[in-house]
Amino acid sequence: MALSLFLRSTLSGCKLRPTLGVATNFSKISSVSFQRYDLLQGRNEKFAPLRSCKAFPELSQIVRPLSKTVAAKPDASSHHDHSKLWTYEKALSAGLLVICPLGVMYPNVLFDILMAVSAVMHMHWGFEAIAIDYVRPVLFGNIIPKIALGLVYLLSIFTLVGLFNLTFNNAGIGNGIRLLWKI
Repeated sequence: MALSLFLRSTLSGCKLRPTLGVATNFSKISSVSFQRYDLLQGRNEKFAPLRSCKAFPELSQIVRPLSKTVAAKPDASSHHDHSKLWTYEKALSAGLLVICPLGVMYPNVLFDILMAVSAVMHMHWGFEAIAIDYVRPVLFGNIIPKIALGLVYLLSIFTLVGLFNLTFNNAGIGNGIRLLWKI
């Protein structure tokens, strides 16, 4: 959001008429401060739309002006309830606070499997959110976000396979942590 506001203020400097009466660098002053100054002075001037800026044509396609319209609801076939996923993520995070100490205090295969699956799920959901939030198709095209998401899935699969290998073919996760503490 801060980047969006920064880009909006940079782009809005393209067509602003100075209302301060002093020559200033408009790209360093946000359009919000101009609007507040105008309200204090009793002026209600509207600024030019952000898309009409000729100085930064590539940025004017990314930054959209703020809208007061409400987006239409998606149809029922494409609707996903992300609030339940958020609840599951928080429950898993709280569960890790119980599972990890139990797995170290009482090392066995059951707790090792629970620690492996819950830690990988927690890691996967976090990296997936990062990939979706920061590697957007608007910025990188359609292929790179899919590659980033695929890499997140590969990382999660390899991590889970490695932890299962440690559980079934070696000392186990709980015993491995205990051995590290002995060093």
